[in-house]
Amino acid sequence: MFQQISGFLSAIASSSTFGLIPLFTVPLLAQGVPFNCVAFYRYLAASLFAGVFLLLQRQPFKVSVVDFFKLAVLGFFSVCCAFFLILSYSYLSTGLATAINFLYPVFVTVILMIFFHEKKSLVTFLAIFCSLLGIVLVSVNPNALGFSYIGLCIALLSALFYGVYLVGIQKLSLNSIPTMLFTFYILLFSSFYLLLFSLATKTLVIMPFNVTFVGNLVALAFVPTVLSNLFLVYAVQHIGSIFTSVLGAFEALTAVTIGILVFHETLTAQMGLGIFFILIGVVLVILSPWIHQWIGEIVYDIEGFFKVFNKKH
Repeated sequence: MFQQISGFLSAIASSSTFGLIPLFTVPLLAQGVPFNCVAFYRYLAASLFAGVFLLLQRQPFKVSVVDFFKLAVLGFFSVCCAFFLILSYSYLSTGLATAINFLYPVFVTVILMIFFHEKKSLVTFLAIFCSLLGIVLVSVNPNALGFSYIGLCIALLSALFYGVYLVGIQKLSLNSIPTMLFTFYILLFSSFYLLLFSLATKTLVIMPFNVTFVGNLVALAFVPTVLSNLFLVYAVQHIGSIFTSVLGAFEALTAVTIGILVFHETLTAQMGLGIFFILIGVVLVILSPWIHQWIGEIVYDIEGFFKVFNKKH
């Protein structure tokens, strides 16, 4: 029970800290640095943080050859998600792109059901529906919907890659790798792929060394990257990828809060309704074990009643 509760709390912490990305990214992009370079420096700095922590803990960096390649694949899926999400902003409004990206719980559920034959759960489907409805209400600005089919496909690719990444964490038998070491390799591979892309497209620039850039980069690398990934891996390992993905709705709540407090955006009735649906989805996920148990007890009692009734008649 403790591991399950800690898994739920870790999933919420992961999505909440991940929602802080715009807070630290916008000032970096404002200095004229291409996104892929910002992402490269973000993952590079984050991998250095994780590496230093491992050294302080005197934890070995050694992993098996098989696990090394599994981590390389997961790192690729992770960085593709971030890359396609930002690319979709060139074709869609950020609100609509974010809403489409949050279809990843659906991809996680479908992948697990089709390829791993996991049981279908009405409560889980209801939680996904409520969360997605809430995210759409929170994220989409009805006055600036900007739409294109190319952007739709790119945003769906981002959601698909993130869904595959979450399923991969759960199914690739990497639980024996300590969480920090796992996070270190994911971040390192992500920075490597971004470096290759930046070199191939000739968009790599030297990082500006000023207080604003360095300060925001350090915060971006540590809070919504290192901490978020640590919480994410722990959550998937203890409550599974479906519950973790549904609780990812807290990212939208964090983004709304940041928008109101930092960027002075207004809280509309539509956004308030969206937050309400998100919270319903989150509560359904957290209470799902007890809901299933309660439904099972009701079914058992009904079956018992009919057995007694049939015996008497």
